[in-house]
Amino acid sequence: MNANEEKPVSSVVKQVLVWRKDLKCRKGKLSAQLSHAAMSPIFNMMKASNEGGRITYTIEVDEGSPFALYKEGRFTKIVCYVENEAELLALHAQLKANYIPVSLITDAGLTEFNGVPTNTCIGIGPVLAEVVDPFTKHLPLL
Repeated sequence: MNANEEKPVSSVVKQVLVWRKDLKCRKGKLSAQLSHAAMSPIFNMMKASNEGGRITYTIEVDEGSPFALYKEGRFTKIVCYVENEAELLALHAQLKANYIPVSLITDAGLTEFNGVPTNTCIGIGPVLAEVVDPFTKHLPLL
């Protein structure tokens, strides 16, 4: 490749789920929270229309968009962790500031965490790997 050629764009699209490792909870709760983190960014893309009492949810994206590539691809997910809530919230803010699709998951505290609403994890993407990796590649796998 010479200097005048454009760098090829990767078509590797993934979601990154980031857990707060300082939380003590059952594996089922951890799994449920990470499942929320995987679905929430996708649900946030949906538009609702109500016609005659029937709600239709749609996602409209450009052909070749990260979501379109993800849906037609492998549904790659990476699960990693941060040490505490401060790190989780800092990462969440950093991603939002860079316009990367991210959702913060807050458990209601009804079955764990002594009745206290608790920020447990974030879900990122689907997004191109080269967009999210600078923010998450250094995180240890869970």
